Amino acid sequence: MKGAERLLEPLPAEVAACAAVPEGASFTEKLNRAAYTAGGLVQGRHLAEEAVRDLLREAARTARPAQEARNLTIIESALSAGAQRPLHPRGHS
Repeated sequence: MKGAERLLEPLPAEVAACAAVPEGASFTEKLNRAAYTAGGLVQGRHLAEEAVRDLLREAARTARPAQEARNLTIIESALSAGAQRPLHPRGHS
């Protein structure tokens, strides 16, 4: 699972870092990319879905706490889309 964790690790951090910038931080795009990638890793059976969902929710809540419903919509949509394309990180056995 090391490869999958290494691939996903920086993405929620980029989402959470948007907290420092109220607008113009590409928050939606970063959250979408993180969730899409996570969906592919979950579907490839490299990460646990609920753990990934919690990680994404927390990162989004850190950055944009006032838009919880919108954050959840983005996460669920992108997880579903990413699941259509399973990811298999290099070096995974």
